[in-house]
Amino acid sequence: MKTLVSLLSILIIIIISSTLFSQAGDEIEQKDYYNPRDEYLLGIGPIIGGISGGVGFELDYNLNPKVGIQAGVGSGYYFESIFLTSRYYLLPSKLSPFFSMGYALWRANNGIENLNNIKSIEKLDLGDGDFVNLIPLSLGIQYMSEGGIAAYVTFDYILSPGTTSGIPYGSAGFLWYF
Repeated sequence: MKTLVSLLSILIIIIISSTLFSQAGDEIEQKDYYNPRDEYLLGIGPIIGGISGGVGFELDYNLNPKVGIQAGVGSGYYFESIFLTSRYYLLPSKLSPFFSMGYALWRANNGIENLNNIKSIEKLDLGDGDFVNLIPLSLGIQYMSEGGIAAYVTFDYILSPGTTSGIPYGSAGFLWYF
């Protein structure tokens, strides 16, 4: 329970500070700073680790220069995943830190016994079925070139709604925007 309260407190602090920074960022945006997220809206590419579990493929759509949504699928040795997240960029520039949260569903390839083979997943509530519902929280940084090629790295904390426990993870991805 302490972990969940701590994570929610950190998330609230990030949201408040990013909102305040966003208001200050509006003044910065008026000064001819180039943000490729204004021009490139849709991106596709691979993701390694994180909520994809192992290796995956994601689709990223920038609703505006500061907010994007991601959807994707992935596969690990023991399971498959599907996810949907929302990402908030803190800076209106090519290099921007961000935070995101969303929903992921992991499915065991050959039954729940396979999920039990993963040491780090012991902390999550696996339930009785072959599916695990997860809430990924991420902090990361993304660089997007003027040509629409982007790369990012994240630190993920994947929570199980059935428990107050979670597992730390990391991910990296490359996206091509058009």
